[in-house]
Amino acid sequence: MTEGGAIINIASLNARQPAEGLAAYCAAKAGVEMLTKVAAMELAPRGIRVNTIAPGLVDTPRMAQAMQTPFTDAVIGNTPLDRAGTPADMAAVVLFLASADSGWITGDTLRVDGGLHTKPYVSPHE
Repeated sequence: MTEGGAIINIASLNARQPAEGLAAYCAAKAGVEMLTKVAAMELAPRGIRVNTIAPGLVDTPRMAQAMQTPFTDAVIGNTPLDRAGTPADMAAVVLFLASADSGWITGDTLRVDGGLHTKPYVSPHE
Protein backbone atom coordinates (compact mmCIF):
# COMPACT_ATOMS: atom_id res chain seq x y z
CA MET A 1 0.00 0.00 0.00
CA THR A 2 1.33 3.42 -0.98
CA GLU A 3 1.49 5.90 1.87
CA GLY A 4 1.60 9.68 1.80
CA GLY A 5 -0.45 12.41 0.26
CA ALA A 6 -2.31 15.55 1.15
CA ILE A 7 -5.85 16.36 2.18
CA ILE A 8 -7.00 19.95 1.78
CA ASN A 9 -10.22 20.98 3.50
CA ILE A 10 -12.21 24.14 2.86
CA ALA A 11 -13.38 26.21 5.85
CA SER A 12 -14.09 29.94 5.85
CA LEU A 13 -13.07 33.20 7.39
CA ASN A 14 -16.15 32.55 9.53
CA ALA A 15 -14.45 29.62 11.25
CA ARG A 16 -12.84 32.28 13.47
CA GLN A 17 -14.95 35.35 12.75
CA PRO A 18 -18.52 35.17 14.06
CA ALA A 19 -21.31 36.57 11.92
CA GLU A 20 -24.83 37.33 13.10
CA GLY A 21 -27.39 34.94 11.67
CA LEU A 22 -24.74 32.40 10.66
CA ALA A 23 -24.32 30.39 13.86
CA ALA A 24 -24.58 26.98 12.19
CA TYR A 25 -22.27 27.99 9.32
CA CYS A 26 -19.63 29.46 11.66
CA ALA A 27 -19.76 26.43 13.95
CA ALA A 28 -19.48 24.02 11.03
CA LYS A 29 -16.47 25.84 9.60
CA ALA A 30 -14.79 25.93 13.02
CA GLY A 31 -15.40 22.17 13.15
CA VAL A 32 -13.58 21.78 9.83
CA GLU A 33 -10.54 23.50 11.35
CA MET A 34 -10.52 21.15 14.35
CA LEU A 35 -11.11 18.10 12.14
CA THR A 36 -8.06 19.19 10.16
CA LYS A 37 -5.89 19.34 13.29
CA VAL A 38 -7.02 15.95 14.59
CA ALA A 39 -6.71 14.30 11.17
CA ALA A 40 -3.22 15.77 10.77
CA MET A 41 -2.17 14.16 14.06
CA GLU A 42 -3.75 10.81 13.22
CA LEU A 43 -2.58 10.59 9.60
CA ALA A 44 0.96 11.95 10.01
CA PRO A 45 2.41 8.48 10.71
CA ARG A 46 1.18 7.45 7.26
CA GLY A 47 2.83 10.47 5.63
CA ILE A 48 -0.48 12.20 4.95
CA ARG A 49 -0.59 15.94 5.49
CA VAL A 50 -3.93 17.59 6.28
CA ASN A 51 -4.52 21.32 5.94
CA THR A 52 -7.37 23.75 5.42
CA ILE A 53 -7.87 26.94 3.48
CA ALA A 54 -10.16 29.59 4.93
CA PRO A 55 -11.41 31.82 2.11
CA GLY A 56 -12.92 35.21 2.57
CA LEU A 57 -15.33 36.59 -0.02
CA VAL A 58 -14.85 34.76 -3.34
CA ASP A 59 -16.49 35.93 -6.56
CA THR A 60 -18.05 32.80 -8.07
CA PRO A 61 -21.08 32.28 -10.32
CA ARG A 62 -23.06 31.18 -7.26
CA MET A 63 -22.23 34.51 -5.62
CA ALA A 64 -23.16 36.65 -8.68
CA GLN A 65 -26.31 38.12 -7.14
CA ALA A 66 -24.70 38.67 -3.74
CA MET A 67 -21.76 40.45 -5.39
CA GLN A 68 -24.16 43.27 -6.36
CA THR A 69 -25.08 44.32 -2.81
CA PRO A 70 -23.95 47.19 -0.57
CA PHE A 71 -22.88 44.61 2.03
CA THR A 72 -20.49 42.96 -0.45
CA ASP A 73 -19.16 46.38 -1.47
CA ALA A 74 -18.48 47.08 2.22
CA VAL A 75 -16.68 43.75 2.65
CA ILE A 76 -14.48 44.42 -0.38
CA GLY A 77 -13.83 47.95 0.87
CA ASN A 78 -12.72 46.45 4.19
CA THR A 79 -10.34 43.99 2.49
CA PRO A 80 -6.76 45.31 2.39
CA LEU A 81 -6.19 43.94 -1.12
CA ASP A 82 -9.41 45.76 -2.14
CA ARG A 83 -11.08 43.00 -4.14
CA ALA A 84 -12.93 39.75 -3.78
CA GLY A 85 -10.99 36.56 -4.23
CA THR A 86 -11.30 34.43 -7.33
CA PRO A 87 -11.53 30.69 -7.81
CA ALA A 88 -8.01 30.90 -9.29
CA ASP A 89 -6.74 32.45 -6.04
CA MET A 90 -8.15 29.49 -4.10
CA ALA A 91 -6.88 26.92 -6.60
CA ALA A 92 -3.34 28.28 -6.38
CA VAL A 93 -3.26 27.78 -2.61
CA VAL A 94 -4.81 24.31 -2.86
CA LEU A 95 -2.19 23.34 -5.46
CA PHE A 96 0.56 24.64 -3.18
CA LEU A 97 -0.78 22.63 -0.23
CA ALA A 98 -1.03 19.51 -2.39
CA SER A 99 2.53 19.90 -3.65
CA ALA A 100 5.87 18.86 -2.20
CA ASP A 101 6.61 22.58 -1.69
CA SER A 102 4.39 22.44 1.40
CA GLY A 103 5.86 19.19 2.65
CA TRP A 104 6.48 20.53 6.17
CA ILE A 105 2.99 21.97 6.67
CA THR A 106 0.26 19.93 8.33
CA GLY A 107 -2.61 20.64 10.71
CA ASP A 108 -2.77 24.27 9.70
CA THR A 109 -5.29 26.67 8.23
CA LEU A 110 -4.21 29.22 5.66
CA ARG A 111 -6.40 32.29 5.50
CA VAL A 112 -6.94 33.17 1.86
CA ASP A 113 -8.96 36.34 2.29
CA GLY A 114 -6.98 39.28 0.92
CA GLY A 115 -6.21 40.34 4.49
CA LEU A 116 -9.88 40.69 5.50
CA HIS A 117 -9.12 38.96 8.82
CA THR A 118 -6.93 41.93 9.81
CA LYS A 119 -9.84 44.37 9.95
CA PRO A 120 -13.07 44.56 11.98
CA TYR A 121 -15.84 42.42 10.56
CA VAL A 122 -18.50 44.16 8.50
CA SER A 123 -21.99 43.50 9.85
CA PRO A 124 -24.76 42.94 7.30
CA HIS A 125 -27.03 44.90 9.67
CA GLU A 126 -25.11 48.18 9.49
